[in-house]
Amino acid sequence: MKKQDTLENQVNSVYLAFGSNLGDRKKNLNKALKLLNKENIVIKKKSKLYKSKSWPNEKFPEFINFVIFIETASIYPMKGCTEGILYYFLYLK
Repeated sequence: MKKQDTLENQVNSVYLAFGSNLGDRKKNLNKALKLLNKENIVIKKKSKLYKSKSWPNEKFPEFINFVIFIETASIYPMKGCTEGILYYFLYLK
């Protein structure tokens, strides 16, 4: 979904879902938020934390999840990320 910010800039609305089921799950999710802040990405809204069962094998640990909403004028809002925001997080260690 895009809405017009000005005639020159388009603002992209982005919803990102985060989840962790390994190690210190809350610490992992907080690290993701810190990395967003480091890149000067402003989080407009953030959901509460919620748990979900692992799928397709429910024997694995439960996930802790949340969703955020951001707006960005760039499809590549992070420095050095030529593939876009999703690839930035996909390859994050």
